[in-house]
Amino acid sequence: VLSLLLLAALLVGCASQPKRDIYATLDDIDVLEYSAADIMVTSYKAPSQYTDRFPDEYATLAAYGEEGVTYILEYVIERKGLDYCNAMFFVCCAYQILGMNEFLNISMWDPVEHARALQAYLP
Repeated sequence: VLSLLLLAALLVGCASQPKRDIYATLDDIDVLEYSAADIMVTSYKAPSQYTDRFPDEYATLAAYGEEGVTYILEYVIERKGLDYCNAMFFVCCAYQILGMNEFLNISMWDPVEHARALQAYLP
């Protein structure tokens, strides 16, 4: 019985490691510039317009692959105090990683709704 409990604890710990790693990475990324370009985010026609502005940050998240998209979207949904520019950047990264080059028909002012809608596209 003790062995089974230990095994269960190890499995839970291992399963949450990618989430912890991705959340830590997301915590370290800040694309908020307070520039005129940030005002343009709501008029972007494709996710790549945002990810192209921050190629290093996008590459960091893209390295997690499609498996990381689940955690990126959860992060956007869970972090209530996340500023708009970072939240929308993370959503655009998720679009790009999933190979989606067009936004879904959702207000550009609502990154959380984009994240919720993108969850339906996950395997």
